[in-house]
Amino acid sequence: MSKTYCTIPTGELGSVDFAQTSMTNALSVPRNRADTEALIKWQGDMPSSLNSITGKSETMTQAQATALLRSAEWAEVL
Repeated sequence: MSKTYCTIPTGELGSVDFAQTSMTNALSVPRNRADTEALIKWQGDMPSSLNSITGKSETMTQAQATALLRSAEWAEVL
């Protein structure tokens, strides 16, 4: 089963039940450089804890999420 991804506002991380995701906890999720969005991944159906989060992105494939993480808004400064 492939992984699915979406971004959510970082202020909504407290609403996520990480037991329903492929992430460990709010500290382990990738965040954009502005710390305004976090990337969440899961397998199967969208976790119910994400359903009511407003401001989440459309779902993404692994390739799309990888491209996002490599973008200027997300990439770490070396």
